[in-house]
Amino acid sequence: MRRNIMRIADDEPLENVLQRMLRVRVHFALVVDEFGGTLGAITLEDVLEELVGDILDEFDKEEAYIRPGPDGVFIIDGLAPLHEVNEALGVELDTEEVSTFGGYITNELGAMPRAHVPFRLGPIEVEVTSMNERRIIQTRVRVVGPAEAEEGEPEA
Repeated sequence: MRRNIMRIADDEPLENVLQRMLRVRVHFALVVDEFGGTLGAITLEDVLEELVGDILDEFDKEEAYIRPGPDGVFIIDGLAPLHEVNEALGVELDTEEVSTFGGYITNELGAMPRAHVPFRLGPIEVEVTSMNERRIIQTRVRVVGPAEAEEGEPEA
């Protein structure tokens, strides 16, 4: 059985590529330049991941959201579930309004933090090491102890 391989122009918008691949029911296509030369290959999963973000499947290795580092530092992904952060660090960060560590940081600060500028949130010191305009990607975190109450403010 012989099948023709779908060819996709390298400058074709991903939305069009997705529609074509779904319509023809293929999961693989060759990417070609303006002269018809092959530049590479693309899969349906590649297209979907570019449009909506990473998709974990049975072949992808799941990476840990929280990794211990040297000197009591933890490397924590912004998408780490907040309850897992609490468990790993032995702290009680408020989980009522948000579910991820990155969401917790932006909720507590009221805005996106600046990268590579350490700050304190309660019992932890945080430094955002990687981010984009929409989300915190990775942080370095150290447990420093309970937050000290401001002068004249009762401790909780």
